[in-house]
Amino acid sequence: MKTYDVTEAAAYCKCHPETIREHIRAGRIAASKPGRKYCITQPALDAFLCGLQNAQLQASLESRSEEKCLKLKDYIAVGAVSGTLT
Repeated sequence: MKTYDVTEAAAYCKCHPETIREHIRAGRIAASKPGRKYCITQPALDAFLCGLQNAQLQASLESRSEEKCLKLKDYIAVGAVSGTLT
């Protein structure tokens, strides 16, 4: 099983090493620390990236849904006003 240190994991995830450390400390990336350095497995990085993509997709879908609701409210409000004036 392939393992990475923080610098290698950052290159794999295309981010800064400190970002990887923050995610490890927050528990979002599973890692061990046998000495002074973190040791991260490829499955742990893949799980993190998959979860990150799912979270971004979910946020995007929620944003779109919210926009549609707001547009519908505007449409209903305009329709109600114009309906009473005619």
